[in-house]
Amino acid sequence: MARKLTDTLIRSPEPPATGQRVVWDGAVPRFGLRLAAGGSRAWVVKYKVRGRSRWLTLGTYPLLKLTDARAKAKKALAKVVQGEDPAAERRAANAPAPDYAAIFSPTLLLSRNLRSARPRRCWTSRPATLELAGAFRASPPGPRPRREGRQSTGQEGRRPGRA
Repeated sequence: MARKLTDTLIRSPEPPATGQRVVWDGAVPRFGLRLAAGGSRAWVVKYKVRGRSRWLTLGTYPLLKLTDARAKAKKALAKVVQGEDPAAERRAANAPAPDYAAIFSPTLLLSRNLRSARPRRCWTSRPATLELAGAFRASPPGPRPRREGRQSTGQEGRRPGRA
């Protein structure tokens, strides 16, 4: 049976030569102190979510005291009982926001073939083509305006040599 962790018991165990070892607490189930080969000590909680075993690191020993670590462990285990995953919540909170400007840039959308992993090889995916396409805009519907410097003879639509 695991003994209740105290400050003297936390300082006394030597770290393992290789790997990690956990000293479990007798007061709070699935809560303990992880000793690493390098000498670091971290508070951990082990729990299961949907049949998978998970570890949640609460903090390091000198910075987080035993009483504060026990309180955090009890809160985390209460979330597990309610069906939540505390480690998944932490990962979601620390995940960077997606860069939508890079995802939906016009160049990327034109050059990607969404049906295959290979980019499409066509003239519309070239950067020079995109610059030219931006310079030419579609004219509004309706009759075209007359170009200046040209006089109308009334014979524009006819072939030469015919009356």
